[in-house]
Amino acid sequence: MLAEYSALRAEADRRANVQWNVLALQITSAGVISSLAISRIADIGLLLVIPLSSYMLGSRYILHDYHIKLISRYIRNSLSGRLQGYLAWENWKISQMQPDVQRGHQRGEYLIPRTSIIASHIRTLLPHKTRCPRSRIIAAPAQHPQSN
Repeated sequence: MLAEYSALRAEADRRANVQWNVLALQITSAGVISSLAISRIADIGLLLVIPLSSYMLGSRYILHDYHIKLISRYIRNSLSGRLQGYLAWENWKISQMQPDVQRGHQRGEYLIPRTSIIASHIRTLLPHKTRCPRSRIIAAPAQHPQSN
């Protein structure tokens, strides 16, 4: 049973590493695509690829997250009872996480403020042509006094 636990923990660790690699790939690809798209105004349509790639990579991230939670639930509910106290880590982790959840420190709590900050920074990077048009001030040319 300890071998089963070790194999499940190794699988969860592998999935967690793949999950973070998928996230890094998504962030990198979105950055590369957006930099290519805003480098020339003719390529601005390339920005439409970002939601598609984000959807595909995001679904892989969610799939790995689901399997990690499934493995954790199996270890907690099935394997922990059969090993009779040898898996104290799982119970300790649950007891330590419950106060954080009760205080509202759930994963994703700060997602909306972070995305709005990122969006405002991206807006400042856009060229002036894509921003709201500035009001045009028509000024008469300055007149210089003629010297005689």
